[in-house]
Amino acid sequence: IIRSNGAQAVISININSAGTAHLHNLKIVHTAATSKTPSDNSCAIDIYGQGKPHITECDIVSIGGTAIQIRDGAGPLIVKNKIHDSRIGVKSTEYGLGEVKENDIFQCSQANARSEKYGETIFKHNRLFDCTGVGIQVDNGGGHFFDNNVYNNTLGAVEVMNVRADINEVPLFERNNFHHHESCTISVHSRGQALFRNNDITECNGIGVKVATRGFPTMENNRIHGCKGCGVMVLNSGHGRFVDNEIHT
Repeated sequence: IIRSNGAQAVISININSAGTAHLHNLKIVHTAATSKTPSDNSCAIDIYGQGKPHITECDIVSIGGTAIQIRDGAGPLIVKNKIHDSRIGVKSTEYGLGEVKENDIFQCSQANARSEKYGETIFKHNRLFDCTGVGIQVDNGGGHFFDNNVYNNTLGAVEVMNVRADINEVPLFERNNFHHHESCTISVHSRGQALFRNNDITECNGIGVKVATRGFPTMENNRIHGCKGCGVMVLNSGHGRFVDNEIHT
């Protein structure tokens, strides 16, 4: 068990293009510095540089901070970990790359996964659940999200904002299962853009897909069903392209 308090990361990994490292079967508990405005960079594991470290079967917590931060072109492989009880579970920022797959990411307060500032990490075959915020949050970021099971997050499965196709690589969500959310499952707003293809969006107590404030999603071949509010709501100058979706009660 590795424990640490304060703004510095418990483990900081900076590897050149020829190097690697492997963290396996560790329990890492980090407590972020107490502040009214906690540092966005306060994290348990900070991965940067051009190497490709592996993190497998670890239990990682950053109370008040980010459990794993990927930045500066780093391309880690993060597999079969339990990442939980943090402000953000996994954050991809500043051109972060790599793959996050087959992890349980849960019980975070802001987002279980977040892509920002041109982060381009691939998330696949993860379970993202029980967040008091959103399951996946994209704010001026990109990335690919494939075959994830995203459920029971208080503020929804996905939130996309501040993504412009002429500047960012638009995030892609494909073959995910988004289910059992209280408010709206997918929210695209504030000029957010994203491509959603072949997803299952179901069992929502509110709205399946909400588009507002110049959000512009492209929705292709999705199943949107079992929503107690409505399947799709577009309001407040929202836009979008909806093609070959199956939308029903």
